[in-house]
Amino acid sequence: YVLRDAYLSGNVRAKLIQAKQSGLFGNVRALEEVQPEDVGAHEIVARVGSPWVPERVYEDFAKTLFGPGTGAYIRYTKMTAGYTVSLNPENGTANTSTWGTSSYPGTEILNALLNNRPIRVTYRDADDNLQTDKPATEAANIKAQDVRNKFQDWLFTDAERSEILVRAYNDTNNNYVTREFDGSWMTFPGKVPDAIVKFRRHQRNAIARIVQDRTALLDHVVGAGKTYTVIAAAMELKRTGLSKKPLIVVPNHLVKQWAADFYRLYPGANILTATKKDFEKDNRRKFLAKIATGDWDAVIMAHSSFGFVKPAPEFESRFNAVQIKAIVDTIKQVEAGDGDKQQKKRTVKQLEGLKERLENRIKSLRDKPMDALLDFDEIGVDQLFVDEAHLFKNLMFSTKMQNIAGLGDSSGSQRAYDMYVKTNEVMAKNGRGQGVVFATGTPVSNSLAEMYHMMRYLMPQAMEEMGFQSFDAWANTYASVEQVWMQKASGDGFKAQNRMSNFVNTPELLKDFDQVSDTVTMDDIKSAFREENDGKEFPLPKLKGGKRTPVSMRKSAAQNAYMATIAERAQRLEARKGPPQKGDDNTLVLMTDARKAAMDIRLVDPNITT
Repeated sequence: YVLRDAYLSGNVRAKLIQAKQSGLFGNVRALEEVQPEDVGAHEIVARVGSPWVPERVYEDFAKTLFGPGTGAYIRYTKMTAGYTVSLNPENGTANTSTWGTSSYPGTEILNALLNNRPIRVTYRDADDNLQTDKPATEAANIKAQDVRNKFQDWLFTDAERSEILVRAYNDTNNNYVTREFDGSWMTFPGKVPDAIVKFRRHQRNAIARIVQDRTALLDHVVGAGKTYTVIAAAMELKRTGLSKKPLIVVPNHLVKQWAADFYRLYPGANILTATKKDFEKDNRRKFLAKIATGDWDAVIMAHSSFGFVKPAPEFESRFNAVQIKAIVDTIKQVEAGDGDKQQKKRTVKQLEGLKERLENRIKSLRDKPMDALLDFDEIGVDQLFVDEAHLFKNLMFSTKMQNIAGLGDSSGSQRAYDMYVKTNEVMAKNGRGQGVVFATGTPVSNSLAEMYHMMRYLMPQAMEEMGFQSFDAWANTYASVEQVWMQKASGDGFKAQNRMSNFVNTPELLKDFDQVSDTVTMDDIKSAFREENDGKEFPLPKLKGGKRTPVSMRKSAAQNAYMATIAERAQRLEARKGPPQKGDDNTLVLMTDARKAAMDIRLVDPNITT
């Protein structure tokens, strides 16, 4: 038996199929009532390369471009989110003039679009250095945009094809119902009276969600009370026996504050707090043993201390092997594909670096003697809470996309990957993808890929079921890569750049994301406060004058002079051939220096007084 609101939410299309196959007619009737309304053709955005589009539709599109007699073979591989493409155009003019150029035929353009490869025409100069033929590249990219536009115009024009596409999209991406959680019934034994600390409605609902699902992303606005929400959820999981040992990982400077807040909310709690001294070399073994042997309501430790707790070696070796296989598959796809050889070489080199890091890690686990410290599995943690989880968003990933801005750093950080291994270890221990709660007010801030990483952390099983084993499959469904014109760093002109800058099919993406995300905005808090307090407004400090007041200052002569040197450095950077060497200028250094000078010229030159 499961709760009704749990059964009638989530992937209700898959549940309906299961119920019909099992002959559970009562379940079938209930599920049919909550099926999502189909998204119509006019609401669906399909990119060339969207994995939900049937392969034969892409083959028909190729024949539309290059003639009905075109030999077209297009097959999609889920693991690598790549297409195997074989095209023999019937119409040569269409291939090299209408939908392509003499230097970049339309069949190659279609192949590149399907596989997210950059379109670039190159040549060798007198010194045998590879150079970009800018006019030819621009012409090829204009043709590529024509192909994209043609695909959009053609896709839903045929009634039969439109029906197939609508069904394919809805069955693949529009199959989730968001569950509503109600925490009004919860009593919280052991908590201080409501006269001292009273939970708001969104806190009660979030606690109920964590107790029932055990996995969530608390995407709550700053000031919404995430700390008390996490503490109460941990205590309820422990009290009900759903968790034997919750671990709360918090920023280093907040460990003592979290401990104080824990006792303020639950004065009788039995918690263990890890101080910096506890994780000094001589004390680590004793402290980890203390975690393992104690019957704690919760353990609190700092982000840095959490890094000292190693994942179980056997689990990490198996997990890394799976990640390595995905990287190897991506490397093969890049090497077999079209595009600029130098760019392909850089992408492969980056992927090889990721692969080597993981292989070295497996080797160290296998060949080096382990220290006497208990590992993550041995200390007995079965529920993990991570405060300020955005600090772990820089997670490594593999992609075939080359020369695309807005993806973030695909090589990631060791800290984020360590967290990724441990979250998967907790979920493997609990089964059904349970046992991890992230708390942050900024789950997505710098790149669209950060939403993908949050989904990887918290809903790996669902991501696999949706066919999003790779970043490229997810991006081809929910993100848009567009060619935009960016101002050069030197300020003297513009350059074309492919950038992932927009979400598409956003309603379906949010339905997927809301399977784990518990989102609370300031407007939600204000609305709930008005409902519960007879229309009174939520007490927030008022801005002087009712709005923000911008304060602008004139640039000084020293700032003007320094910005001129920034422009000169940017011009040298753009003229440089090859990647920067250690110690050389790069774009991030230029931006940092320019920001410092704009704030106060003394940040770059303390000797300047005016």
